[in-house]
Amino acid sequence: DSLMAAVQLSNHHAKAEETSTSGSVPALDKKIQDLKMEVNTRLVGPLSVMLSLLPVNYSRAVRKSGLYLCQVILIDIHSVWTESNMNALGRKSLEYCLMMLGDDDNKISSCSRKILRSYRSYLGATNWKRHLSKTVVPT
Repeated sequence: DSLMAAVQLSNHHAKAEETSTSGSVPALDKKIQDLKMEVNTRLVGPLSVMLSLLPVNYSRAVRKSGLYLCQVILIDIHSVWTESNMNALGRKSLEYCLMMLGDDDNKISSCSRKILRSYRSYLGATNWKRHLSKTVVPT
C-alpha cells in the first residue's frame, strides 16, 4: 500500500511542479519526504523477505508478479530508496530478473528481458555494466 502510494505521490509531485505557481509545493515536498522515510523504514524488510521467497515459488502468477515487483523497485520508484536500501533490494531484484531469463515459460522470460532492458536504459550503459558486474561477480 505504501509502495503504491509512493508511486502515486511521486507522479502527483511531478505534475504539481509542472503546473503549480502557488506556495503549495513546499507542503507537497514535505509529504513526499515523509513518505520516502516511511517507505524506507517500513517496507524494506518485508520486501526483502518476499524477494527471497520468489525464486522457490513455482506458480506462474507469482513469478510474473515478482517480476512486476522488481520493475517497481528497480525503475518506477528507484529515487525513493536510500542508497543502502536500494543496494539490498536492487541486488535481489536484479538477481531475480536474471534468474527468470531462463524460465521455461516464454512470457515470463520475455517479461524479465523487457524489465532488464528498461533498467539498463534507466541506468545508462556504463552504470549498467558496473552494477551487473557487482551483482554477477561480487568482490
